[in-house]
Amino acid sequence: MKLIHELYRKCGRRLLDYLTARTGSRVDAKELAQETWSRMQGIADPEQIDNPEGYLFAVADNLFTNYAHARGRSRAALDVDQPAAQELLVVQESFDKEIDAAAYGKDLHEALRRLPLRQHDAVVLKYWYDLRYEEIAATMGVSINTVKKFLKQGTRNMRSRLLSPRAGMRLL
Repeated sequence: MKLIHELYRKCGRRLLDYLTARTGSRVDAKELAQETWSRMQGIADPEQIDNPEGYLFAVADNLFTNYAHARGRSRAALDVDQPAAQELLVVQESFDKEIDAAAYGKDLHEALRRLPLRQHDAVVLKYWYDLRYEEIAATMGVSINTVKKFLKQGTRNMRSRLLSPRAGMRLL
């Protein structure tokens, strides 16, 4: 039980922020976080878990998947027009050179929304929450190299969507 309490102190806020970003609702995020912690406390021998932080976020991710399916959507999208979401948004420096974020905010949001789920999560955790590779890897339950791969693919996919002739984008 001591491991779970230490994990809560270390990851409680980050878990709630992560679920808020995924669900788009602080209330729903709190419910999912509570269920996540409840399931973690139900583990007979948590000391046997090799990566408790990764396991925690895997449980949360599975609960989110159930939540999303119950609500008829496969992923949560941040509503960038809401004031709370505006505080979380930070534009990556390299994107800042390629697009005018104020003019193309909708296109940026749409490009992010269209990413495959794992790329989406990696990009949000890196550029919205400013997490390090190690933290993202632990959060997603993957290796650091996999995080780098998701980020490279995600930023490449977003860049190609934002700069495609169909999107009407141009290099600045």
